[in-house]
Amino acid sequence: MLLAALAFAIGRGDTESDLKERTQAALEDKGITGAQVDFEGRDGTVDLAKASGTGSTDVEGLVKDVDGVRVADVEGVTAVGDTTGDTTGDTTGDASEEPSEEPSGGSGAGAAPDCAALQGQVDKALGPNMVAFGEKAADLAGKEAAQVDKVATLLGECGASVAVTGHTDDRARPTSPLSQGRADAVAAVLEAAGVTVTTAEGVGADDPIGDNSTQEGRDLNRFADITVQ
Repeated sequence: MLLAALAFAIGRGDTESDLKERTQAALEDKGITGAQVDFEGRDGTVDLAKASGTGSTDVEGLVKDVDGVRVADVEGVTAVGDTTGDTTGDTTGDASEEPSEEPSGGSGAGAAPDCAALQGQVDKALGPNMVAFGEKAADLAGKEAAQVDKVATLLGECGASVAVTGHTDDRARPTSPLSQGRADAVAAVLEAAGVTVTTAEGVGADDPIGDNSTQEGRDLNRFADITVQ
């Protein structure tokens, strides 16, 4: 058990290091230097407080396009032009007025940004392993059930519909009902909470998030994911 846990930690560390290296390379390709990049699993955080060359680049979109990245949180973002000598004036003048205008626009204006970023909130609620399942299991229990309940609340607040996809490791037979069973289990919880599930589909061993040649990788690949429509 201890060796398995150690092997899992090493495998996860390798994944995080690889994602960090490729994310930094993607940023540098766009002329962005000095960014602090960190990963927990496949969830990345990019701190631009000391970065240069950001300009008008969509850093969050750039990082999410890196293969394997699931969530990208960008911190330390400054308005275009704040890298010049006028930084102090900008942050005490116009920049401070913008947040005060948004809440005064009414409840609709305040709620829209949260729902627009709903997929990121869903991914955070699920964590890097998404909705995990045990070996040969298609039932939700414990922490995973609580995660799906939390996601159902988020989705209900925004009136969102979703697609659910179930997965297996590569040792499951192509005809195995496991991946479909996992998708159906998650969909059932969401639908019971009033969330519209447009599709619940099992895709077998397609789209793995772990290395199927290792035990820890196969453990990661027994999961279901939720995609906001």
